[in-house]
Amino acid sequence: MRTVFGQRSLDRLRERLGYEALLLLRVSEVAGNYPRFEDTEVSAEFDDTGVRNARFGSAYVTLGSGKAAAKKMVALVSPLIVSCLHKTLDMFIEWLLCSRPGATYASKAAAVRAIDFRKEALPPPLDTRRHDADLMAGFYLALVDHRHAITHGAWGTVDDQDLQFDFTAKCGKHIVQAVTRSQLADASCLVGRLMTSVLDRMPLRLIDNMILDWLADRARPLVGEPARGVLQPRYRKVRFIATKPDRPIVVDLDRIRKELSADTSKQVIFDLVVVASRATESLQYFITVDDVPSANRLVRTRRGTGSGRAQLVRASSTSGSAEDGPRDAGPQYRCVGTQPSGMGGGRHGGNV
Repeated sequence: MRTVFGQRSLDRLRERLGYEALLLLRVSEVAGNYPRFEDTEVSAEFDDTGVRNARFGSAYVTLGSGKAAAKKMVALVSPLIVSCLHKTLDMFIEWLLCSRPGATYASKAAAVRAIDFRKEALPPPLDTRRHDADLMAGFYLALVDHRHAITHGAWGTVDDQDLQFDFTAKCGKHIVQAVTRSQLADASCLVGRLMTSVLDRMPLRLIDNMILDWLADRARPLVGEPARGVLQPRYRKVRFIATKPDRPIVVDLDRIRKELSADTSKQVIFDLVVVASRATESLQYFITVDDVPSANRLVRTRRGTGSGRAQLVRASSTSGSAEDGPRDAGPQYRCVGTQPSGMGGGRHGGNV
């Protein structure tokens, strides 16, 4: 990362758009479908014979429900939200353009169109989500005339669901377009979340990336692109009970994935708590959603004496054998089998 994206540079960006980025997040919480994932009770429980107690009490919270008055107010001020969204994008793009050595440009819109986000130097986490930077540039260009009309004259009307734009742009083009409040909320949440992550240098977890992918897909119609059908993510917290803890513990990840996805068409991911109870002690091993592997099974190969966190090692073949765990303290696991069909590799294995 270039030093131009250091703390002083980020502080200057925060002065320009810190309030707007926060406002976009708060608005989307009321008006949109932004899911918040909170620490809740275990939502599903399994043992080594199958399903033990599948409660499926959702750990998925959709904000915006039960807030009729707040949602009505958001609908009323939605034209101002368009202005806030465009200002946030404008300030970020200007900051990005000015970060280039010797940067000069006659037209900001022309400069934005010329950016190749596959190669452009970007701050984290946008350096790993370049498609979102490109999409935000698309929002900026798509809404520039709308923001100008809202600020300087008659632009259209608001009904229960949409902003009905009907105005003549500075270039003389007559623009008639409906922007749904859902699209505006999704775009606001996407931009607000990304800008907050940039300003706070906040790394993105697996679930964050899944939510951003979903929001970006829903907001694509704002730039004239059809949605691609990215599934909404859903989070579960799973407990696995080892009924014979003195024997090797085998967690059937395939079975858990199938049971969790049986009642939903959403992308399901999960944390995993492995519980092994003996006469004299009860051991619990917590495996985060980012660390649940994409293998078919998870096998505890030996008891450790360390911190209690699982050490995960990917299988080296599909024949049912796997590499041994590392020879250090702590409970050792190995992954057996190949990743499920359609699944990505690496840390995305908790995905259904």
